[in-house]
Amino acid sequence: MAPVIPSDVGSFPADANFPPAGRIKFGKAWLAPASEGELSFATGPVADSDGFNAGADPRFHATDTLDFAVVLQGEVELQLQPGGPVETLRQGSCFVLTGVQHYWRVTSDEPLVFNMFTVGATRGA
Repeated sequence: MAPVIPSDVGSFPADANFPPAGRIKFGKAWLAPASEGELSFATGPVADSDGFNAGADPRFHATDTLDFAVVLQGEVELQLQPGGPVETLRQGSCFVLTGVQHYWRVTSDEPLVFNMFTVGATRGA
């Protein structure tokens, strides 16, 4: 049985390389350093996907997954939900995302690199 996550946030497009409900993926992710600009989902195919951006702020996104990760390199600010607290994560920091809206802002001059164990989930009713 696949995990169930809250239904009140947008979802990521099905073809975005995330595992389907009940499946697992492990890998390394990379985000460009702060000097290359802020990450945004305001334009392109991700922004045009139905339900991806549940809020007015184009930096936020949500995926139909449970994500368990550890930062290997760099520094990033992670904000959960628009208006929520901002946490600074550095090498060795661990985090769990449960399908909530979130946004990343790399704050270091080196790329952000993290390992992530992702479990595909479904949205609850």
